[in-house]
Amino acid sequence: MAKLIITLDGVTISEQTLEQPRLSVGRASSNDIHLDDGTVSGKHAQLHVLGKEVFVEDMESTNGTLVNGQRVHRRQLRHGDVLRIGQHELKFVDETAQNLDATVIISSSQRDALKTPRELIGKLKILNGPKAGEMLELNKPYNTVGKPGVQVAVVAKRSQGFFLVPMAVGNSHGVPSLNGQPVGASSLALKNGDVLEVAGVRLEFQQQSAA
Repeated sequence: MAKLIITLDGVTISEQTLEQPRLSVGRASSNDIHLDDGTVSGKHAQLHVLGKEVFVEDMESTNGTLVNGQRVHRRQLRHGDVLRIGQHELKFVDETAQNLDATVIISSSQRDALKTPRELIGKLKILNGPKAGEMLELNKPYNTVGKPGVQVAVVAKRSQGFFLVPMAVGNSHGVPSLNGQPVGASSLALKNGDVLEVAGVRLEFQQQSAA
């Protein structure tokens, strides 16, 4: 389970488990995570919990949201990351990742099964609008498509393939759809020919292995 350990001046003041799909952070008492701090905006940031993945999004706050000392607009959190919001620090703890450093002895057959697969190449072909026909390369671990502030989705590149990680922002277009079906909060494996629609743009997913 993922959680945030919230500290002020080096003193732990609370812990917040991340079980809801979306949690708001800010100075206003109506927030899911209330920070009584004059340097924090009323609606400062949001946390998006998408299956096992957690993203933080700054809500155009006055003083910004920092992750490990760097100001961010939207960022996936990894175990050990530290958010700075006003005078507060919020350490992200992913309990499922805490034991990943343990050494595991495997057999030769298991070792063969774990060999790195061939590099996967993924693209999105724009199907409508003024940029129809253009190709978007999916060459980053996390590739964002859509319109920030309206509706975005993230295509994650993993060793097993490409996965759609929805991040619905705003409500002018509802939620993204995949092959005509609204996307929920869970990541979905993409396959050749899948059609993603996000912020009114239709994109066809294409995948191949590098030679």
